[in-house]
Amino acid sequence: MKHNALVFGLIFFIGFSTFYSCKKEDSFVNTPPTIENQQFSLNENTPNGVMVDTVKATDIDKNQKLKYSIISGNFDAAFRIDSLTGMIYVNNSLALDYEKVTIFELGVRVKDDYKNPLTASAKITITINNIIEIPIPQNGLVAYYPFNGNANDESGNSHNGIVYGASLTTDRHHKANSAYEFNGVNNFINTFSTFDYEYRTISLWVFAYNMQGLSPNNHAIIAQDDPSLSYGILAASYDNGVLKVNAGGSSASDIFQTNQIAENRWYHLVIVRDGVITKYYINGDLKYSGTSGTLTSSSGSNQLLIGVGRSKTLQFFSGKIDDLAIYNRVLSPSEINTMYAVK
Repeated sequence: MKHNALVFGLIFFIGFSTFYSCKKEDSFVNTPPTIENQQFSLNENTPNGVMVDTVKATDIDKNQKLKYSIISGNFDAAFRIDSLTGMIYVNNSLALDYEKVTIFELGVRVKDDYKNPLTASAKITITINNIIEIPIPQNGLVAYYPFNGNANDESGNSHNGIVYGASLTTDRHHKANSAYEFNGVNNFINTFSTFDYEYRTISLWVFAYNMQGLSPNNHAIIAQDDPSLSYGILAASYDNGVLKVNAGGSSASDIFQTNQIAENRWYHLVIVRDGVITKYYINGDLKYSGTSGTLTSSSGSNQLLIGVGRSKTLQFFSGKIDDLAIYNRVLSPSEINTMYAVK
């Protein structure tokens, strides 16, 4: 009898404990995790595997383990997220191209681990930072004007240009606001810098409009000409379908002409002064090589002008100019061909 009482008591205790435990568990109310919108930034072309940042989320319920996942906005699988830590990593570096996309807006979901899990979501904005990519030789580069939205020198040497009337336009890649257009009447850019080197290379892209009927016929693409210069004129102009280049003196023997070139078409022009030797290239091909002097005109501008002659009142250019690069050394033919290939 005593034995039966003990058994009954044990059964009652176990049953009551189970009941109490169930009641206690049933009284627990799970609350969803908390996550807010967050913003991060990242340089374009960042290598795969680099951590961007950590998504932060909380849960007031003790001992809850959170899991993270990306549910939207992850175009081209650009990113991945560690499901346990919330750390976001670069997964596809090729997708991080500022010229194609500047912002990713990821939808991130966080989930607790209760038997009936609850979730919360937020927008994680990742801004892609533009990195200036100079697809040209950088050794000896003293000024570079890609005209990407402005006339600033992106070589790091601060030879920033001032724009007088010229307007931003499409470049040879049909990209907006990436070249300057000159109206042939009163537009030009002044670099307010003198590039007077015995050894130098000038590279630029030119697109001339129909100039028939414009006066004067000689329309300056670039010009730097003043008695104070040690190494003479630096000029290129377009004259009735003929490209003229002068990188030495002012005498007729120092002016070199190409064959007829087409209007309304992009051309890559490179002028090289190698001591007393002047060369120029069009679309990667050497068109002239010969001796030039160091004469200058009686007056003009020792600052490099773009789209106007030395007086800044005549010889206005009509067309587009882009990607002007200036070097204090002579570029090799292979370097010039490489620059033309980056078209």
